[in-house]
Amino acid sequence: MAEDDMYFDDPNDYGVEEDDDGDGGSGSYTPNRGGAPSSAAAAAPPGTVVSSAATTTPVRSHGSPGAAFMPRLASDTFVSNQPAQARERVFSPDDVISQLIDPTVTQVSQVLNWSRSSTLALLRHYKWKRETLTENYFADPDQVIRKTKIRNSTEDVNWTTAENECLMCFDDVPAKQAAHLSCGHVFCTDCWNGHLRYALDNNAANSVSTRCPMKGCPVVCGELTFQTMLSLRPADAKYLSKYRSFLVSSFVSDSECCAYCPAPGCTFIIYYPGVSRRALCQPVSCRCGKRFCFLCNGPDHAPASCTNWKQWLLKEQSESETANWVMANTKLCAGCGKATEKNGGCNHMTCSQCKYEWCWVCEGEWSKHGSSYYKCNFFDSTKEDKSKTSARDSARTELERYLFYYSRYRNHEQSQKLDGVVMAKVRRHIREEVARCNGRTMVDVDFIERTASVLIECRHMLMYSYVYAFYLTDMRAKALFEYNQSQLEYFTEMLSGYVEKPAALDRQEVVNRTAIADSMLTKLKEGCLQF
Repeated sequence: MAEDDMYFDDPNDYGVEEDDDGDGGSGSYTPNRGGAPSSAAAAAPPGTVVSSAATTTPVRSHGSPGAAFMPRLASDTFVSNQPAQARERVFSPDDVISQLIDPTVTQVSQVLNWSRSSTLALLRHYKWKRETLTENYFADPDQVIRKTKIRNSTEDVNWTTAENECLMCFDDVPAKQAAHLSCGHVFCTDCWNGHLRYALDNNAANSVSTRCPMKGCPVVCGELTFQTMLSLRPADAKYLSKYRSFLVSSFVSDSECCAYCPAPGCTFIIYYPGVSRRALCQPVSCRCGKRFCFLCNGPDHAPASCTNWKQWLLKEQSESETANWVMANTKLCAGCGKATEKNGGCNHMTCSQCKYEWCWVCEGEWSKHGSSYYKCNFFDSTKEDKSKTSARDSARTELERYLFYYSRYRNHEQSQKLDGVVMAKVRRHIREEVARCNGRTMVDVDFIERTASVLIECRHMLMYSYVYAFYLTDMRAKALFEYNQSQLEYFTEMLSGYVEKPAALDRQEVVNRTAIADSMLTKLKEGCLQF
């Protein structure tokens, strides 16, 4: 079972390894990663997720007889109340709290025997890497406390039973109008409210780890503290929702398994525990219909890698191509150094800036050319001239190569913008055919909608395939890639013809050609992963 497929509904379900030498010394807690499968796993059919029974063997840390026992968390994948799946899942902010954050905090707090609020602060400090936190804590708990400046404290909000002085405003506060956490620092309700509201207004996601108002106090204000203090006044109710929002945003920003959907106005979060950070591109889809790359939060740019896609954007948006064009199509005037473009067939150049006359071919002074106005007889193939010519030719070649791929990339991009129009046209055609009731049912005509969907996928793939090809340097792999690319181009245009004129089509022919195009699309994707 892959590490990222491990989920626990029971906090006792931990995998550990016993001390190998049997001397009671320090043991390791590394879960089985790629080792020999268990008997249950070996007997299971392919593709089955096997959960081994929980046998929590206590293992000493430090090798000392009195050292703490540490049950091992299987991985840094977050605990989830949902069954393990291979693909991404889409959560609302409330779902993230109930299905990801709360189960994870509960499990780790039980392992460490810490309160939930203190555990939450520790997890945030460790970027929600549960395994790293537990390993460090059981290796040296004092070091973790010193490093994080967080110590275990109860979550209870204790109300005073007698008159006390507020340590912030120094007023004498009657009983039941002041409170303190486990640290014992007493503050009135007004100061508590001001402290928590200020944290939420100014510290954004860091407000989740707000400490006691007393300077230097390590006690963390947990969710219970926020709920208790901010529910005293109806006007403060908005701050409670603010706290939950910041809790989710801090979790998503710190986690490598979560990402916000980049669509404007969308609040859904994509959870992808099995994502590979070494992948070229990891396309995911949100409930709102937005498809994007989970790794870089950009558009779905498969088969181009995230690095190549960012390089392509910079190349497209920067002025580097303008500079390449200037280098490829102009020469510097020897008189004033201005870039000069030749706008006629004559090699006799006269600079419009300084009026210097020179030869376009050899870039020398024109007065030495005598009457040879249309042919340079004094071209001297010196090393310096070769260098200039080589640099100019190289820039021209690179510009032409870029324009070759860019024009095809842009062509498919423009075609993609018509996707909605194409699909609307196909669906209208299907409704019209069924409405005519010429013995045809929805099954007889809906095949063209499948063809339109494959066409859209093919155009999307072809668009970014030119970005991929531009940066592909392995010539042998590039030749094979371009062959598969040309085949996909051929079948894409064929499908486009079917969709543009859906009337009187041979159903079986269209279905077959659609299947071939879909197969070519899959082959091109698989080929990109191998190169």
